[in-house]
Amino acid sequence: MVFNPTSSIFPIGQNLLKSLVTPTWVIFNFLICLPIQAQTSIPPLEPIPPLEPLPFERSPLSTETEYSLGAGDRISVNVFPVQEFSGEYTILVDGTLSMPIVGSLPVEGLTLSQLTEFLTLQYAQYLKRPVITINLVAPRPLRIAIAGEINSPGSYILPVTNGQKFPTITQLIQQVGGLTPVADLNQVEIRRQFKGQSLVLRLNLWKLIEEGNLSQDVTLRDGDSIIIPTKEKVNLAQTRLLSDANFGLAANQEINVAIVGEVYRPGSYRVVPESTAGTSGQVTRRQPPRLTFAIQLAGGIKPLADVRQIEIRRFNRDGSQQVIPVDLWDLLQTGNIEEDVILQEGDTITIPVAKNLPKEESEPLAAASFSPGVIRVNVVGGDESLQ
Repeated sequence: MVFNPTSSIFPIGQNLLKSLVTPTWVIFNFLICLPIQAQTSIPPLEPIPPLEPLPFERSPLSTETEYSLGAGDRISVNVFPVQEFSGEYTILVDGTLSMPIVGSLPVEGLTLSQLTEFLTLQYAQYLKRPVITINLVAPRPLRIAIAGEINSPGSYILPVTNGQKFPTITQLIQQVGGLTPVADLNQVEIRRQFKGQSLVLRLNLWKLIEEGNLSQDVTLRDGDSIIIPTKEKVNLAQTRLLSDANFGLAANQEINVAIVGEVYRPGSYRVVPESTAGTSGQVTRRQPPRLTFAIQLAGGIKPLADVRQIEIRRFNRDGSQQVIPVDLWDLLQTGNIEEDVILQEGDTITIPVAKNLPKEESEPLAAASFSPGVIRVNVVGGDESLQ
Protein backbone atom coordinates (compact mmCIF):
# COMPACT_ATOMS: atom_id res chain seq x y z
CA MET A 1 0.00 0.00 0.00
CA VAL A 2 1.23 3.43 -0.97
CA PHE A 3 1.38 6.00 1.77
CA ASN A 4 -0.87 9.00 1.02
CA PRO A 5 -1.18 11.51 3.85
CA THR A 6 -4.11 13.27 2.10
CA SER A 7 -6.35 10.18 1.88
CA SER A 8 -9.36 9.75 4.04
CA ILE A 9 -7.61 7.00 5.92
CA PHE A 10 -5.28 9.62 7.38
CA PRO A 11 -7.50 12.62 8.20
CA ILE A 12 -4.94 14.05 10.53
CA GLY A 13 -2.26 14.10 7.85
CA GLN A 14 -4.67 15.69 5.41
CA ASN A 15 -5.43 18.55 7.75
CA LEU A 16 -1.75 19.01 8.56
CA LEU A 17 -0.78 19.23 4.91
CA LYS A 18 -3.49 21.81 4.22
CA SER A 19 -2.25 23.92 7.11
CA LEU A 20 1.29 23.82 5.70
CA VAL A 21 0.44 24.39 2.03
CA THR A 22 -1.79 27.41 2.51
CA PRO A 23 0.70 29.65 4.38
CA THR A 24 3.50 28.53 2.09
CA TRP A 25 1.50 29.59 -0.97
CA VAL A 26 0.82 32.99 0.58
CA ILE A 27 4.51 33.51 1.38
CA PHE A 28 5.45 32.45 -2.14
CA ASN A 29 3.05 34.99 -3.66
CA PHE A 30 4.43 37.67 -1.32
CA LEU A 31 8.01 36.98 -2.35
CA ILE A 32 7.02 37.21 -6.01
CA CYS A 33 5.33 40.59 -5.53
CA LEU A 34 7.96 42.08 -3.25
CA PRO A 35 10.67 42.78 -5.86
CA ILE A 36 8.12 44.47 -8.15
CA GLN A 37 7.03 46.84 -5.40
CA ALA A 38 10.63 47.51 -4.39
CA GLN A 39 11.62 48.37 -7.96
CA THR A 40 8.90 51.01 -8.23
CA SER A 41 9.72 52.66 -4.88
CA ILE A 42 13.56 52.85 -5.04
CA PRO A 43 15.08 55.17 -7.66
CA PRO A 44 18.03 53.90 -9.71
CA LEU A 45 21.43 54.51 -8.10
CA GLU A 46 24.07 56.59 -9.86
CA PRO A 47 27.64 55.27 -9.96
CA ILE A 48 29.92 56.78 -7.30
CA PRO A 49 33.07 58.35 -8.78
CA PRO A 50 36.34 56.90 -7.46
CA LEU A 51 37.98 58.90 -4.67
CA GLU A 52 41.58 60.07 -4.87
CA PRO A 53 43.83 58.48 -2.24
CA LEU A 54 44.51 60.79 0.68
CA PRO A 55 47.85 61.00 2.54
CA PHE A 56 47.81 58.68 5.52
CA GLU A 57 48.44 60.57 8.76
CA ARG A 58 49.91 59.05 11.88
CA SER A 59 49.45 60.22 15.45
CA PRO A 60 52.49 61.21 17.53
CA LEU A 61 52.22 57.89 19.40
CA SER A 62 52.84 55.87 16.22
CA THR A 63 55.36 57.98 14.34
CA GLU A 64 58.06 55.29 14.13
CA THR A 65 57.92 53.18 10.97
CA GLU A 66 59.78 50.06 9.88
CA TYR A 67 62.88 50.43 7.76
CA SER A 68 62.23 50.21 4.02
CA LEU A 69 64.95 48.65 1.92
CA GLY A 70 66.55 50.48 -0.97
CA ALA A 71 69.57 50.65 -3.25
CA GLY A 72 72.83 50.46 -1.31
CA ASP A 73 71.54 48.48 1.68
CA ARG A 74 73.65 45.52 2.71
CA ILE A 75 71.81 42.60 4.25
CA SER A 76 72.66 39.13 5.49
CA VAL A 77 70.40 36.30 4.32
CA ASN A 78 70.38 32.89 5.97
CA VAL A 79 68.66 30.16 3.93
CA PHE A 80 67.94 26.95 5.86
CA PRO A 81 68.53 24.10 5.14
CA VAL A 82 70.88 25.07 2.26
CA GLN A 83 73.67 27.11 3.83
CA GLU A 84 75.37 27.52 0.45
CA PHE A 85 72.68 30.06 -0.44
CA SER A 86 73.35 32.11 2.70
CA GLY A 87 75.59 35.19 2.81
CA GLU A 88 75.70 38.98 2.61
CA TYR A 89 74.05 40.69 -0.34
CA THR A 90 73.76 44.30 -1.53
CA ILE A 91 70.63 45.75 -3.07
CA LEU A 92 71.55 47.06 -6.50
CA VAL A 93 70.96 50.53 -7.94
CA ASP A 94 67.81 49.37 -9.73
CA GLY A 95 66.33 48.15 -6.42
CA THR A 96 66.79 44.45 -7.13
CA LEU A 97 68.38 41.67 -5.09
CA SER A 98 70.21 38.83 -6.85
CA MET A 99 69.89 35.50 -5.00
CA PRO A 100 71.01 31.94 -5.91
CA ILE A 101 68.51 29.88 -7.95
CA VAL A 102 65.64 32.39 -7.69
CA GLY A 103 67.59 35.08 -9.57
CA SER A 104 67.00 38.84 -9.56
CA LEU A 105 64.07 40.01 -7.43
CA PRO A 106 62.54 43.51 -7.03
CA VAL A 107 62.83 44.37 -3.33
CA GLU A 108 62.97 48.17 -3.15
CA GLY A 109 60.47 49.55 -0.63
CA LEU A 110 60.00 46.26 1.21
CA THR A 111 60.55 45.97 4.94
CA LEU A 112 62.72 43.20 6.39
CA SER A 113 59.64 41.19 7.38
CA GLN A 114 58.12 41.58 3.92
CA LEU A 115 61.35 40.49 2.25
CA THR A 116 61.50 37.45 4.54
CA GLU A 117 58.02 36.37 3.42
CA PHE A 118 58.86 37.10 -0.22
CA LEU A 119 62.06 35.02 -0.22
CA THR A 120 60.31 32.21 1.63
CA LEU A 121 57.71 31.99 -1.15
CA GLN A 122 60.42 32.07 -3.83
CA TYR A 123 62.55 29.31 -2.27
CA ALA A 124 59.48 27.20 -1.44
CA GLN A 125 59.36 26.38 -5.17
CA TYR A 126 62.71 24.56 -4.86
CA LEU A 127 63.12 23.66 -1.17
CA LYS A 128 60.86 21.88 1.29
CA ARG A 129 59.85 24.20 4.13
CA PRO A 130 62.66 26.77 3.80
CA VAL A 131 63.42 29.01 6.77
CA ILE A 132 64.69 32.48 5.81
CA THR A 133 66.36 34.87 8.27
CA ILE A 134 67.34 38.40 7.19
CA ASN A 135 69.29 41.11 9.05
CA LEU A 136 70.31 44.63 8.04
CA VAL A 137 74.12 44.75 8.08
CA ALA A 138 74.89 48.23 6.69
CA PRO A 139 72.08 50.68 5.88
CA ARG A 140 72.45 53.07 2.98
CA PRO A 141 73.07 56.82 3.64
CA LEU A 142 69.92 58.85 4.22
CA ARG A 143 68.98 61.61 1.78
CA ILE A 144 66.79 64.11 3.64
CA ALA A 145 65.18 67.38 2.53
CA ILE A 146 64.36 70.10 5.06
CA ALA A 147 62.57 73.37 4.33
CA GLY A 148 60.85 76.23 6.10
CA GLU A 149 62.07 78.18 9.13
CA ILE A 150 65.54 76.66 9.21
CA ASN A 151 68.83 78.54 8.86
CA SER A 152 70.16 76.33 6.06
CA PRO A 153 67.30 74.68 4.14
CA GLY A 154 68.10 72.16 1.44
CA SER A 155 68.94 68.52 0.80
CA TYR A 156 71.38 66.63 3.03
CA ILE A 157 73.12 63.25 2.98
CA LEU A 158 73.34 61.66 6.44
CA PRO A 159 75.64 58.64 6.73
CA VAL A 160 74.57 55.86 9.10
CA THR A 161 77.48 54.24 10.92
CA ASN A 162 77.28 50.51 11.56
CA GLY A 163 75.94 49.72 15.00
CA GLN A 164 74.47 53.20 15.54
CA LYS A 165 70.88 54.35 15.55
CA PHE A 166 69.36 56.34 12.75
CA PRO A 167 69.61 60.13 13.19
CA THR A 168 66.63 61.93 14.71
CA ILE A 169 64.95 65.13 13.54
CA THR A 170 66.58 67.25 16.27
CA GLN A 171 70.03 65.95 15.32
CA LEU A 172 69.41 67.01 11.74
CA ILE A 173 68.24 70.48 12.86
CA GLN A 174 71.46 70.87 14.85
CA GLN A 175 73.54 69.81 11.87
CA VAL A 176 71.93 72.32 9.49
CA GLY A 177 72.46 75.32 11.79
CA GLY A 178 69.35 75.49 13.94
CA LEU A 179 65.97 77.17 13.62
CA THR A 180 64.85 80.73 13.00
CA PRO A 181 63.07 82.64 15.82
CA VAL A 182 59.71 82.35 14.02
CA ALA A 183 59.76 78.55 13.61
CA ASP A 184 56.44 76.96 14.56
CA LEU A 185 57.42 73.81 16.44
CA ASN A 186 53.80 72.87 17.13
CA GLN A 187 53.17 71.79 13.53
CA VAL A 188 56.35 70.21 12.20
CA GLU A 189 55.68 67.76 9.36
CA ILE A 190 57.64 64.77 8.07
CA ARG A 191 56.46 63.48 4.69
CA ARG A 192 57.45 59.87 4.11
CA GLN A 193 56.86 57.09 1.58
CA PHE A 194 56.11 53.78 3.30
CA LYS A 195 54.73 50.58 1.78
CA GLY A 196 53.43 52.48 -1.23
CA GLN A 197 51.63 55.07 0.88
CA SER A 198 52.35 58.76 1.47
CA LEU A 199 52.60 59.29 5.22
CA VAL A 200 52.40 62.68 6.93
CA LEU A 201 53.86 62.54 10.44
CA ARG A 202 52.85 65.56 12.53
CA LEU A 203 55.15 66.45 15.41
CA ASN A 204 55.05 68.92 18.29
CA LEU A 205 58.64 69.61 19.27
CA TRP A 206 57.47 71.92 22.07
CA LYS A 207 56.44 68.77 23.94
CA LEU A 208 60.06 67.66 23.70
CA ILE A 209 61.35 71.00 25.04
CA GLU A 210 58.77 71.53 27.79
CA GLU A 211 57.86 67.96 28.78
CA GLY A 212 60.83 65.90 27.62
CA ASN A 213 58.53 63.83 25.37
CA LEU A 214 61.01 61.75 23.36
CA SER A 215 58.28 60.29 21.14
CA GLN A 216 58.33 63.59 19.23
CA ASP A 217 62.03 63.21 18.36
CA VAL A 218 61.45 60.57 15.69
CA THR A 219 64.18 58.80 13.75
CA LEU A 220 64.54 59.73 10.09
CA ARG A 221 64.28 57.51 7.02
CA ASP A 222 65.76 57.81 3.55
CA GLY A 223 63.67 60.15 1.39
CA ASP A 224 62.02 62.04 4.27
CA SER A 225 60.93 65.64 3.60
CA ILE A 226 60.71 67.88 6.68
CA ILE A 227 58.62 71.07 6.73
CA ILE A 228 59.00 73.60 9.56
CA PRO A 229 56.22 76.19 9.14
CA THR A 230 56.19 79.86 10.10
CA LYS A 231 54.58 80.96 13.33
CA GLU A 232 51.72 83.41 12.72
CA LYS A 233 52.52 85.46 15.82
CA VAL A 234 55.86 85.64 17.60
CA ASN A 235 55.79 84.42 21.20
CA LEU A 236 58.72 86.12 22.92
CA ALA A 237 58.66 83.69 25.86
CA GLN A 238 58.88 80.69 23.54
CA THR A 239 61.66 82.35 21.56
CA ARG A 240 63.71 82.64 24.74
CA LEU A 241 63.13 78.95 25.53
CA LEU A 242 64.08 78.08 21.97
CA SER A 243 67.42 79.84 22.37
CA ASP A 244 68.26 77.50 25.28
CA ALA A 245 67.39 74.28 23.42
CA ASN A 246 70.36 72.39 21.97
CA PHE A 247 68.61 72.16 18.58
CA GLY A 248 67.06 75.64 18.72
CA LEU A 249 68.47 78.97 17.58
CA ALA A 250 71.99 79.15 16.21
CA ALA A 251 74.13 80.83 18.87
CA ASN A 252 77.26 81.16 16.73
CA GLN A 253 75.74 82.69 13.61
CA GLU A 254 76.43 86.31 12.64
CA ILE A 255 73.49 88.18 11.13
CA ASN A 256 72.91 91.40 9.18
CA VAL A 257 70.29 93.84 10.47
CA ALA A 258 69.30 97.45 9.75
CA ILE A 259 68.46 99.98 12.44
CA VAL A 260 66.83 103.36 11.71
CA GLY A 261 65.23 106.16 13.67
CA GLU A 262 66.33 107.65 16.98
CA VAL A 263 69.83 106.21 17.22
CA TYR A 264 73.11 108.04 16.79
CA ARG A 265 74.46 105.91 13.93
CA PRO A 266 71.58 104.44 11.91
CA GLY A 267 72.43 101.98 9.17
CA SER A 268 73.18 98.35 8.45
CA TYR A 269 75.17 96.30 10.96
CA ARG A 270 76.64 92.84 11.19
CA VAL A 271 75.74 91.56 14.64
CA VAL A 272 77.84 88.82 16.21
CA PRO A 273 76.64 86.57 19.04
CA GLU A 274 77.42 87.73 22.56
CA SER A 275 79.62 85.70 24.87
CA THR A 276 78.70 85.00 28.47
CA ALA A 277 81.34 84.35 31.13
CA GLY A 278 81.22 81.78 33.91
CA THR A 279 82.34 82.16 37.51
CA SER A 280 86.00 81.69 36.55
CA GLY A 281 85.85 84.39 33.89
CA GLN A 282 86.09 81.96 30.98
CA VAL A 283 83.58 82.04 28.16
CA THR A 284 80.99 79.32 28.78
CA ARG A 285 78.54 79.84 25.91
CA ARG A 286 77.41 82.30 23.28
CA GLN A 287 74.01 83.98 23.11
CA PRO A 288 72.08 84.75 19.90
CA PRO A 289 72.14 88.45 18.86
CA ARG A 290 69.56 90.54 20.73
CA LEU A 291 67.90 93.91 20.15
CA THR A 292 69.75 95.91 22.84
CA PHE A 293 73.12 94.78 21.51
CA ALA A 294 72.20 96.00 18.01
CA ILE A 295 71.15 99.38 19.47
CA GLN A 296 74.54 99.64 21.17
CA LEU A 297 76.27 99.02 17.83
CA ALA A 298 74.24 101.90 16.35
CA GLY A 299 75.57 104.29 19.01
CA GLY A 300 72.66 104.01 21.43
CA ILE A 301 69.29 105.73 21.57
CA LYS A 302 68.82 109.48 21.35
CA PRO A 303 67.20 111.45 24.21
CA LEU A 304 63.83 111.64 22.43
CA ALA A 305 63.66 107.96 21.46
CA ASP A 306 60.33 106.28 22.14
CA VAL A 307 61.44 102.94 23.55
CA ARG A 308 57.81 101.91 24.10
CA GLN A 309 56.97 101.81 20.37
CA ILE A 310 59.96 100.04 18.81
CA GLU A 311 59.15 97.88 15.81
CA ILE A 312 61.04 94.98 14.27
CA ARG A 313 60.06 94.15 10.68
CA ARG A 314 60.89 90.59 9.73
CA PHE A 315 60.65 88.66 6.45
CA ASN A 316 59.88 84.96 6.84
CA ARG A 317 60.95 82.02 4.69
CA ASP A 318 57.50 81.76 3.14
CA GLY A 319 57.70 85.36 1.88
CA SER A 320 55.37 86.83 4.49
CA GLN A 321 56.28 89.78 6.70
CA GLN A 322 55.82 90.22 10.43
CA VAL A 323 55.91 93.34 12.59
CA ILE A 324 57.01 92.66 16.16
CA PRO A 325 56.20 95.43 18.68
CA VAL A 326 58.77 95.89 21.44
CA ASP A 327 58.52 97.82 24.72
CA LEU A 328 62.01 98.34 26.15
CA TRP A 329 60.55 100.53 28.90
CA ASP A 330 58.96 97.36 30.29
CA LEU A 331 62.43 95.80 30.26
CA LEU A 332 63.83 98.71 32.28
CA GLN A 333 60.99 98.82 34.80
CA THR A 334 60.15 95.15 35.36
CA GLY A 335 63.22 93.36 34.03
CA ASN A 336 61.12 91.54 31.40
CA ILE A 337 63.97 89.99 29.43
CA GLU A 338 61.51 88.77 26.79
CA GLU A 339 61.35 92.33 25.41
CA ASP A 340 65.03 92.06 24.48
CA VAL A 341 64.06 90.27 21.28
CA ILE A 342 66.37 87.77 19.64
CA LEU A 343 67.13 89.07 16.16
CA GLN A 344 67.01 87.26 12.84
CA GLU A 345 68.89 87.71 9.58
CA GLY A 346 67.45 90.66 7.65
CA ASP A 347 65.54 92.30 10.52
CA THR A 348 64.84 96.05 10.28
CA ILE A 349 64.60 97.88 13.62
CA THR A 350 62.71 101.18 13.78
CA ILE A 351 62.93 103.45 16.84
CA PRO A 352 60.43 106.34 16.58
CA VAL A 353 60.49 109.79 18.18
CA ALA A 354 58.58 110.16 21.44
CA LYS A 355 55.78 112.73 21.20
CA ASN A 356 55.54 113.41 24.92
CA LEU A 357 58.47 112.08 26.92
CA PRO A 358 57.98 112.54 30.69
CA LYS A 359 60.97 114.08 32.46
CA GLU A 360 61.01 111.33 35.07
CA GLU A 361 61.86 108.81 32.34
CA SER A 362 64.95 110.65 31.11
CA GLU A 363 67.24 109.47 33.92
CA PRO A 364 66.39 105.72 33.65
CA LEU A 365 66.82 105.88 29.88
CA ALA A 366 70.18 107.60 30.18
CA ALA A 367 71.40 104.87 32.53
CA ALA A 368 70.22 102.00 30.32
CA SER A 369 72.78 99.73 28.70
CA PHE A 370 71.47 100.62 25.23
CA SER A 371 72.00 104.36 25.80
CA PRO A 372 75.23 105.98 24.55
CA GLY A 373 78.16 105.83 26.97
CA VAL A 374 79.42 109.24 25.82
CA ILE A 375 77.13 112.17 25.06
CA ARG A 376 78.58 115.06 23.04
CA VAL A 377 77.07 118.50 23.65
CA ASN A 378 77.87 121.93 22.24
CA VAL A 379 79.01 124.59 24.72
CA VAL A 380 80.35 128.08 24.25
CA GLY A 381 83.97 127.92 23.12
CA GLY A 382 83.97 124.30 21.83
CA ASP A 383 82.65 120.80 22.29
CA GLU A 384 82.51 118.91 25.53
CA SER A 385 82.04 115.21 26.11
CA LEU A 386 80.02 114.09 29.10
CA GLN A 387 80.42 110.59 30.49
